[in-house]
Amino acid sequence: MFTGCDSLDKVEEIIQIPKKLAEADKKVKQIEKKQAEMKKSLDYYKNKEKEATSYIDYLYIFIFVLVSLYIMKFIVTKSIKFINRG
Repeated sequence: MFTGCDSLDKVEEIIQIPKKLAEADKKVKQIEKKQAEMKKSLDYYKNKEKEATSYIDYLYIFIFVLVSLYIMKFIVTKSIKFINRG
């Protein structure tokens, strides 16, 4: 049934199992490390997105204030002209 070579091959395969497990463990650790780096990078860009959103909100507020001031200036100048005419 089994020759000496077959059983010897099986023994060599069994001996190689710890080495293969160690290699697989290294690969898993590398993948976990890359996942951690990617998560950190994702968090960084999410924070940058929040900052950009807040800057855009400030820009909208600034534009609103400028438009409001222009409207107030227009109303005041028209009122002064009307008062001076009358």
